[in-house]
Amino acid sequence: IISVIADGNLEEAGFKAMRLNSQVSGAGRMIMLTIQKESKDSIGIVRYLKCQQKFATLLELCNEDTAQIQKALRGEMGALAVAQIQLMTVLNDTILSFDDFLRELSFAISEEIELPQN
Repeated sequence: IISVIADGNLEEAGFKAMRLNSQVSGAGRMIMLTIQKESKDSIGIVRYLKCQQKFATLLELCNEDTAQIQKALRGEMGALAVAQIQLMTVLNDTILSFDDFLRELSFAISEEIELPQN
């Protein structure tokens, strides 16, 4: 998405952002349900809650990415170069949030939890 924005193709970036949002939402919900089912003790529940918080933040930022790209497409962010810079900032925040979620997820997953395949 970042390279598409850098190339100035905001329509394609918007499509890719919506598709990514859908994939993150669906896969994340399946992962979170699995972790919730497997969390049997207080440590597991705390880990689940931390993951849930990180996942909620990630979803918010994914939605914000899509909204900001739509705003740029409508010309509400000014010139293309200005919109590109603003979008890169928002996307950077999402990347950091995704990394935080994955890091928290790695703590929550133990050998006992089997995540669904596909």
